[in-house]
Amino acid sequence: MIEDNPTYANLMLSISQNKAEFTWCKTLSEVAQVIEKERFDIYLLDLYLPDGHSIEFCRTINTPQKTDSITVLITGESDLEWRLRAFEAGAENYIQKNIKQDALKIKLDSLFNYQADRLLALKSAQAESKKHLDQSVRSQLDHNALVHFYRQCLNLNNIDKIERHLASLMQSWHLNYIARFTLTDGTEYHFKAHNEAICEMELELFNELNANGPNVQSFGNSSYFRYKQAELIVKNMPKDSYSRGSLID
Repeated sequence: MIEDNPTYANLMLSISQNKAEFTWCKTLSEVAQVIEKERFDIYLLDLYLPDGHSIEFCRTINTPQKTDSITVLITGESDLEWRLRAFEAGAENYIQKNIKQDALKIKLDSLFNYQADRLLALKSAQAESKKHLDQSVRSQLDHNALVHFYRQCLNLNNIDKIERHLASLMQSWHLNYIARFTLTDGTEYHFKAHNEAICEMELELFNELNANGPNVQSFGNSSYFRYKQAELIVKNMPKDSYSRGSLID
């Protein structure tokens, strides 16, 4: 936890007893020294700190190699712009400071349970992928892979097959993704890289991007796509303009 307000920090410590072991830092420079020696399951980052802005720090620790930790912003900001900035920097969720104590406890408990379940699923998915790596989709970013995926979809009669084919395609391109399919009866299916569960912040992003913009939207290194009842967020779009443009097309 990186929080310079002792009152708020002590509140979070007190309501999280028996749920998690905390290391509490008050500045970004302090935590930079700590993470050189220790690894953490969750990073709780106050948005505004005495020696900097935690959005940039969030971006530095959320590298493509990071899989087992999650980052959560603690903020008084509530605008969509800030959630997009946090998401683009790699944060999986956020906590608003103005919520009541009982709501904060529920939020933290949910966060701890989510990460515990996520780590178990990640461990299982990694073990499974070593046994059954899908070789049906080519590894390079080309039209053949997409055409193959399209042909697979034409033969689908089971929602689980969509998940397997989508995971195979995205894995071949090394893309970190979240997908949402909404059936005509309103039933939603969520698919995420590494077979993880979708979190509250990601659901809110889908809802707001669906309601407030065009079918293709880009923010930072992420892009959102919508076609009829299918939605996709790719978190790590290529940085070079040619590959990025080709993939968006």
